[in-house]
Parts: sequence; C-alpha cells; structure tokens
Amino acid sequence: MDNQKKNEPNNNSVDWSRGNITLTPFTVAVIIIILLALFTRLVALEMRPIHHDESMFAYYSYLWAHSGDYNYQPILHGPLMLYVTGSFFWLFGDSDISMRLAVVFLGVGLILLVLSLRRWLSDWGAVCAMIFLLFSPGIMHYSRFFRHDIPLAFFSLLLVIVLTRLLEKRKRGWGLFYLIFVSTLLVCIKENSLILLFTFVSFSVLMLLIDVLLNQQVLKKHKQKKLAISGQSTLFIGLLCSVVVVLMLWLVYFFTGEGTLKIFSTRDFIRFKSPFWQYFGVVFLIAVLTPLFCWIRTNIQKDQDRRLLVTRLWELLARQWLFLILGICVSLVVYIVVFTDFFRYPKDIFKIYRDTFAYWWGQHKIHRIKGEFHYYFVLIFLYELPALLIVSIGGFKELWRRRWIRYGLIPGFLLLSIMVALAFSKIPLNREYWDKTFHLTSKWHIFMIFVVLIFGTVLTVIYLIQRHRFRAFLLWWTFISLLMYSYAGEKVPWVSVHISLPLILLAGSYLGDLLKSYSFQRRPVFWLTVLGILVFWQVRNCILLCFYNYDSARERMNYAQTVRDLKRVADEIKRLSFFLNKENTRIFVDGRGQCVWPLRWWYLRNYKNCIITGNIETINAPIVVVDWDVAQKSRNLRENYRCNTKYYVRSWWQPRSNTIKALAGIWRWFIPKHHRPGETERLFRASLDEWKKVGMWILFRKPFDHYGAKWPTFTTVDFAFCIRKDVLF
Repeated sequence: MDNQKKNEPNNNSVDWSRGNITLTPFTVAVIIIILLALFTRLVALEMRPIHHDESMFAYYSYLWAHSGDYNYQPILHGPLMLYVTGSFFWLFGDSDISMRLAVVFLGVGLILLVLSLRRWLSDWGAVCAMIFLLFSPGIMHYSRFFRHDIPLAFFSLLLVIVLTRLLEKRKRGWGLFYLIFVSTLLVCIKENSLILLFTFVSFSVLMLLIDVLLNQQVLKKHKQKKLAISGQSTLFIGLLCSVVVVLMLWLVYFFTGEGTLKIFSTRDFIRFKSPFWQYFGVVFLIAVLTPLFCWIRTNIQKDQDRRLLVTRLWELLARQWLFLILGICVSLVVYIVVFTDFFRYPKDIFKIYRDTFAYWWGQHKIHRIKGEFHYYFVLIFLYELPALLIVSIGGFKELWRRRWIRYGLIPGFLLLSIMVALAFSKIPLNREYWDKTFHLTSKWHIFMIFVVLIFGTVLTVIYLIQRHRFRAFLLWWTFISLLMYSYAGEKVPWVSVHISLPLILLAGSYLGDLLKSYSFQRRPVFWLTVLGILVFWQVRNCILLCFYNYDSARERMNYAQTVRDLKRVADEIKRLSFFLNKENTRIFVDGRGQCVWPLRWWYLRNYKNCIITGNIETINAPIVVVDWDVAQKSRNLRENYRCNTKYYVRSWWQPRSNTIKALAGIWRWFIPKHHRPGETERLFRASLDEWKKVGMWILFRKPFDHYGAKWPTFTTVDFAFCIRKDVLF
C-alpha cells in the first residue's frame, strides 16, 4: 500500500519529466493568485499620500540608512521594520515606493504561507483562503502601507506553521529553535505580539487539558490502574510550581513598577504589596498547582502509546534541550542587538520592554484614540462580511447538530439573558466607571462579550474533542483577538488585520469541507455562483478602498489619512525650489501645525534650509506653510503672501461615531403603527433613517453623521500654502 502511494503521481504538482510541463487546476489557481497579489500590491504604490504614522517610520528609517543611528522609541513600535526599510533605502534609494516595498513583499508572502496549511484546510480550502486574503480590503489596504501590522501578521502565521510542524514531526530540534526565534522576531516588530503569545499559551493549556481528559476516558475503558505518585515526584513538582509562581509574581512586580497589579483602573482590589498576597497567596497557588502538575505527569507516565500531546512536548523538551538553549541564546542576542541599535545604545535588557509595556499600557488607560467596544465588530462586518458569514454559518451549523446545545445551552442562555436584562433594566449604567475600567459603554456590549466568549469556547472544546485541533485554534485565535482588541483603549482600523487573518483562515477551513461535501457535488454551479458573488463583493470593496477612496475618510479603514492636497503642495514646492535655488530655497513649515508630519520630515527631508521654528509675523521665506486659522490671523501673511486657497492636510471619521443603538431601534417595526404614536414612532423613524444612511454608505460610500451626534464625524484639518508676492511662478 505504501509503495502504491509512492508511485502515484501528485495531482497538485508540475510534471517536468521528458521536458513536458503539466499544470493542474490547483497549480494554475495558485499561480494566478500570486500574480494578482503582486499586481494589486505593487500597482500605483506611490499614489497614496504618506500617512502621518508612515512619515514617522519612514523618516527614522531614512536617518538610520544615512547615519546608521537610531535610538529605540516605544511610540514607533519594534525597531526591526525600521532597519529592514532602511536597508531597502540603502539598496533602492529613499522614495514612497521603496518605503512600502518591504511591507508589500511580506503581504504577498502572507498569502503564500497559506500553502503550508493545505493539510488542515485541504487543497481547495487553502485556495479559497488565499483568494479571500488576496481580496481582503483591510489586508490589501495595509499591504500597501508602511505599518508594522502586515509584517506582524506574516510572522504570526509563520509561527503557527512552525508550531504545527513541531507537533507532527519526529526530528523536531530545529523546529523548537525556530519556534523561539520567530517568537522573538514578533516581539521585535510590534508590542501587540503579546496578545498573540497569550492566545497561544491559553489555547495550549486548554488543548492539553482536553487531551488529558480524553485520555482518562480511554484508560477507563481499558481498565488500566492508576500509577502511584511518589513523594519525591510531589516534592519536585511542588518546587517547580513555586518557582513558576514566584517568577510570575516577579514579572508582575517588575512590569507594574511599584509592585502593584491594579486589576481595576479606579479601585485597587488586588495589591501584591500586602503580606496576605505575598505569603499566603503564594502558598495557596502552590497548593493548587502541585496536584494539577502531578495529575498531568501521572497521565504522561500512563501514556505508553504516546497519544497525548503533552507527552510529545515532555519528550521534546527532554531530548532537544540543546536546541532549546540554542534558541534562547540566539533569540536573546537578536533581541539585544535590535533594541540597542547594534549595541550603540546599551540598555538593561529587561528595562527595554518594560518601558515599551509602560508606554502602551498608559495609552490604553488614557484612551488616546477612543472608540466604542464594538468598533472592530463594525469594521469586520463592513469589510470582511463574506468570511464572517461563512464562519458564522459553519459554527452555528456545528453547534446546532448537538441536542444539548440546541435544546439546552441556547434556550438557557437566552432565558438567562432576558432575566438578567429585566432585573437590571431599571438600574442605570455607570458609564464613566465602566468605560474607564472595562471600556464598555452599553449593556449590549456585555451581552456581546458573553455570546462570543461562551459559544466560542464551547465550539472550540467540541473541535478539540473531535481532534480538529487546527480548526479549534483558528476559532480560538479569532474570537480571543476580537475580544482583546475590543477591550483595548486605543481603537485604530489597521489593528483589524489581526482579527481578519484568523477569520479568513477559519473560513477557508469551512469552505474546504464544503467543497468536499455531497451538497457541493450535487449542486456545484449553485455553490460556485454564491462564492463568486462573495468574491465579487470583496473585489468591489478593494477597488473602492485601495484605488478610489485611498485617501478619503469615506472609508472606515482610513483614519487621520493624509489627503492628496498635501502631496500636490509638496510637488509644487519642489517645482518652485528648482527655479529658485533647489535645496537651498528657504521654506518655513510651522512646527506647531499639522503639516510638519509628513510634509517637513518626509516630503522635504532633503531640503536643508527648511525651518520649522520662527515668528510668523517676521518670517520672510519665499514659501510658508501654516495652519489655515493661523494664516487668517497673521498680518504678515495677509499683506506679503498669496495664500487665499485652503488645502486639506488630512481627514478622518471619528471612531466614536460607530453606534448600534439607533440601528437596534428597528425592532419597533414589529409594533403596529397605531400602537406606536409619539416618541415610539419618532425613534422608529430615526432608526429607519439610520439604516438608510448605512445602506447609502455601503452602496456609494456616502459619509454620514450618526443619530444624535454632537459633532461632525467627517472632519478635516486645513492649511494654507503661502508664496511671497515677489516670487514669480
């Protein structure tokens, strides 16, 4: 049988024998996807104006490329991408295209990595996942954008692939090394890699626990006796637990600075300074964890057939300890080299990331870029609707197949939710406390959390019991990322990439099952038509976002985006300076205004005589760029300069404008019209009008102010481009 399999040709490979090339449909599909990925990521790459954040990353990459000097700053995220982009500047010169080139290649590589998941997604399931990644509006948009999120997504998927290979191969030494090394690269790219690592660790604990419980049932069926636990083993595991607990407490003490872990922002419920937690708490945790470790170790001793994953991990660490030490040492060297700019700025290796953690935790607490808890729910619905529909239908179908869920969990959850809602309907929500502490501003947010958490966890456990571990991980990755990023105090659209990636892979897993099912074989034309409509919908969204509204706040994926006016002004400044005196032309860009990034520090980076400080009333530079309101108040500019045209720097759609309260009011449609006079009819009409606004946005990208908005959501920042009157042009 094995020999027969070896002699069978691979249907998904190219036959090079006798000089003939045979391309299978699968190979053709993959080649087309790769070519389309390169085309859609590279075409008109310089068309989009440089975003404010892009200009910062690009400027410091430019400095490093020319001087080899960069002192790590937490606000710029991990330094690895700055070094990579600086290397591209050194190779190809500094330009708008070379600035984004590294992200483009990693964006294409992200699609190529899906081919490594064919065993779990199936061949055509992987193709479907590649197509949805190719035409994902958010992923395409930010694959043409110099930020750290696409590189982080690339190495996140690479880490998943390394881990899957590690668990299935026998010679896994180098796999363990690569696992540690890729994890370090994630840390060197962006700080929200900690969320991904938390997702991995939490899923691993759940998976190993389910695995051990299933093995208990197998042993019970075979009536195997339990092994006794020796006193030496208990003592050893107890000491191991104590070391782990003390290490955890030390990390908490170190990263919180004062040794205090504040679970709540406004109330100090837990303080590790108190003797109770310092002594009794440690003993209590050791007492709880010791039996758990003993129980797992006992199951490992019983597992003679190596059915358990925890057995494989135990043997892996025992046999490949040399690769473990090698991976830690190499990764530590890379970490130090990257964060110290190749030892130019030596720092305490632990203090480096503590400062990063402290900075971004501070941004999380102050809600610098505030958004509603459901901010990413809305973005995923608007831009990843096909994948969301596929995952929702597939997950609901899997849950509905079980009677205890159909007749027990779902009705019980709904009944309990109604009872809780009625009990607390008259109790007002302390918005200030809940918003500051949990970033929740509505009782609906609490309901959404429990729906996603309960049914997502139940479905994950079901897949683990069925041994569909990879699908279980994709599901866990999706909803844990959604909840954690929704909790984060800073809401920005590019973070949705880290939710879209596992969602699309999970959709590919479900589509792989569909394409192999009897239903698809019976009605292939119908299902291919449905998939074609979904892909067409995504292609339309990609064209609108990436090639039409690429600098407009009409798209929710754009936030504080630089508009094309600034790029036109930058080109005009370069034209004028050429006739005046090239780089020696005096240019004044107000450093207190909105144009300093990206105009001064990117577009005019080579102009040495461009100044950002000075008195507006005494300035006499041939070219002046200031905010519009400053220009209108300046007598010097009104009398001596031509600056009557208003230009836009950037525009945005406020994150807080995402609201579902008015949309939810459409339920009043079920009330007969003669029973909803007065306020009820007004709220119904307002909800209907809100749905019409959403429909107009979906069809024509027409921006709107949500119901009850206190200020316009579609706003712009204006500036004046002033040319001295004696300058001829």
